[in-house]
Amino acid sequence: SSMSHSLAFCQAIESLSELEVPDQVNYMRVFFCELERLCNHFGDLGAIMLDTGFNFGGAHGARLKEECMRIADELSGSRFLRGVNIYGGLRTSITREKIKNITEKFDELEKDFSQVMRIVEHNSSLIDRLVGTGKLILTTARDHGVVGVTARALGIEVDMRVDFPYAAYGQLTIPLALEKTGDVYARFYVRIKEVYTSFEILKKCLQTIFSLPAV
Repeated sequence: SSMSHSLAFCQAIESLSELEVPDQVNYMRVFFCELERLCNHFGDLGAIMLDTGFNFGGAHGARLKEECMRIADELSGSRFLRGVNIYGGLRTSITREKIKNITEKFDELEKDFSQVMRIVEHNSSLIDRLVGTGKLILTTARDHGVVGVTARALGIEVDMRVDFPYAAYGQLTIPLALEKTGDVYARFYVRIKEVYTSFEILKKCLQTIFSLPAV
């Protein structure tokens, strides 16, 4: 979580020093945050499938994550998006020349992910191992203040990007990915839904970046 952690630190300094950050920078920060989120979701989905013994899913999860990390490296010089944030801005930028290429890569990656998920969703041995496993009860989750994917897998409407919007998240519509059963199956599908949301946010950021004043 190099991007998210460094962004939290930079925003704390920017807030304390009353440093104004340009809108274009805020959208680029969201872009890189969602790229990082996409990498993590691909990796976690693959890991869940690998833990059930479904090697096909595990291999494709790792492959999709690798494709995502290559995009991160191409844009920032770091597969893990290290060193991207600085006070008031970013160390890297997305040029007009790269926009078309990146958008096409995301379209291909999304199509690729959808094809893998169609196979995954029809694998009964995988689904049987996810349903009812690691179930968390709603009252326990509320008592312990559960957040993130685990909370949303119980239908709890909580998401930092919506509840405490940072960077340009306040200017974006982010549908909450919710499930109800609170088991691994639910957490698995929350992640799948969030992958598609991340693709939409990434594309929206790319469309918006060059409509704003240059920095």
